[in-house]
Amino acid sequence: MHLKLFNILAILALSVVPASAEISLENQKLIATGIPTYENRQFIARIKKDLRLNVPVIVLLGPYDKKMGSARLVDGFPRNYYILVDKDFYRGLSDLEKRSLIGHELGHVVFAVKPKAGDSEFVSLQIGADLFAARYVGFDAMIALLNKLYPTDTSKEIPEYVLRIGILKKLQAQ
Repeated sequence: MHLKLFNILAILALSVVPASAEISLENQKLIATGIPTYENRQFIARIKKDLRLNVPVIVLLGPYDKKMGSARLVDGFPRNYYILVDKDFYRGLSDLEKRSLIGHELGHVVFAVKPKAGDSEFVSLQIGADLFAARYVGFDAMIALLNKLYPTDTSKEIPEYVLRIGILKKLQAQ
């Protein structure tokens, strides 16, 4: 029942994703510095099929700002989705953690609103993307990814991390 409702919400959310008329100069530069990786193309194809997403999704590895959360989804024109991942961070992930990261970023297609970091809506969307990815990779993989995103004891005290991990662990225990 919950899965069926989630699918319906995902389809409804996709219907309101605004089409980008142009891509910002900053994002053009970021895309230009990335090198595509195709190692998870079957995983991406599976999610695209479930979402009825008929646009290219391209994972780019580059020297991206790790402070941005190590990965982000960028709308491109013509309509493409680019998942920008810091190459050093990506290389340190297991195969399952890489799929977790990709699933999380594609979860942002479903939850298309783009609030500012630190905003409570931002945290809610991060949690939504975490849960979307966990549907494909499991709770353990998402928890492992978050532990790599927040690697230090100090960063593990950040309220966003505590909330995200707490929700995943609570759902995992059910």
